[in-house]
Parts: sequence; structure tokens; C-alpha cells
Amino acid sequence: MKKFFLSLISLLIFSLTAFSLAPATQAVEVRMEYDQKGNLVVFAKNKDFCDYYLALILSDIRGSDISTHPYNTNISTGERRLFAIKKVSDFTYPTGRVGYMAYRGKLNPKLKSDFKYSLPVKPGDTIQAGVAKNIGDFTLTFDLSHAGDTIYACRAGRICDDKLTDQTSKGHIAEIDRKIIVYHNDGSLSEYSNFEKMLVFPGEYIKLGQPIAINTGKTIAKTVNFAVYYLDKNKKRYEKNKIK
Repeated sequence: MKKFFLSLISLLIFSLTAFSLAPATQAVEVRMEYDQKGNLVVFAKNKDFCDYYLALILSDIRGSDISTHPYNTNISTGERRLFAIKKVSDFTYPTGRVGYMAYRGKLNPKLKSDFKYSLPVKPGDTIQAGVAKNIGDFTLTFDLSHAGDTIYACRAGRICDDKLTDQTSKGHIAEIDRKIIVYHNDGSLSEYSNFEKMLVFPGEYIKLGQPIAINTGKTIAKTVNFAVYYLDKNKKRYEKNKIK
């Protein structure tokens, strides 16, 4: 099965501040502040309903016994203290510059990439599938012309907030305004797009075969796009969907 890798975008560099270091639309925010002892503490906040992988480096550190501090971790929903740079002098507070990238999903070395997904229609419906044009070879388009109006979940999971972004939100169907992103318990994600009405909401847990969207074909083509992706040591990997 051919793998597809998404090139990393440029690293974002930020100067030391006491407030958020990411735009409001980004899912993960990193901030730094001093504790009562004068140590520099780094926090990360995940505003989404799914895990993210954070690759961070604190550089140009002054007022400490180290010059750089790389840090990689999976981050669940909520805010978390990552680490602290200790103050080594009563007269100098540590300072530094932080750069980071956040990737939707969880880095899971035990993830099985050959997981089989169900079809997005009810049993007995006729459906055709092909590679989606202008989206990517890793995305399938299902023709619903001979199926019902309801789109069903191909796998259980939790709905992510599609309005939030990560470092890899370009280059696949995440660019589309109306979409459903589902986070699975192994750290992988699936995305659905091209429908008229969403039946689920961010934060909701859905079951396999649950109705998640409607497409009557009255306003758009009666199809649904479906993609699966997950993180590996290269941070991002796409698979042509494996459908049973």
C-alpha cells in the first residue's frame, strides 16, 4: 500500500511572552510564564476534542545552564504543564524562544494501518468508489446515486472541531469548509466531506454505522469524500482507504 507524506510547513518562531503564542484558530496554544521561584514554565493547551502531537523546541535560552530544550509529546484535551527551565541565579531570570508544531492525532507506534472500515451507506445499498479528483490519491469518493440520502459512520470515534487547525490542515480534504473529522481510539483520524447537512457535533462520540450526515443530491453532487490518515515518526502519513 503506497504511503503519502505531507511536507512539514515552516517552523513558527515566537519570542518569550506571557500570553498565548498561537492564533485563535489553532487547536494547540503554547504559553510561558514564571513561577514563584523565577523558573520559566512552559504550558500547552489543546482546545480540540482529540489528541494532538506536539513537537516543540525552546532555544536561545539565557539565564540557565542549558541553551536548547527539545520536547515532543502527545497532548489530550485541556491545558498541561510541559516542563520548566530552572533559574540558576538570583539576579537573572531565564529567557528563550519557543518554536512548535502541533499535529492532529496521536503518535502511536502500535497503530495497525490495515484496519478495515465499513462503507458509509446502509447494508444493501449500491455504491461505487473512486479516487477523488483535485483532493489527493489518499481520498476516496463514494457515488451515492443509487443509495439513500444518509451517510453513515465507517468507524466509531469522537468528532473533532473542524474549525480548529493544525500544522497539516492543507493538502487534503481538511481544506473543505463543510467536513466531519473523526478521531479514533488508536490515534488515527477519518474525514468525510461533500454533504448538505451534518447530523453530529464536535465532541460527540459516534458509533459504527451511526447516521452522521445527509446528502440528497439537490444542491451538490450526490457523493461523499472519505479519507483516513495517521501520524508516524515523520509526523504525517496518508493511506489509500482500506474498505471492506
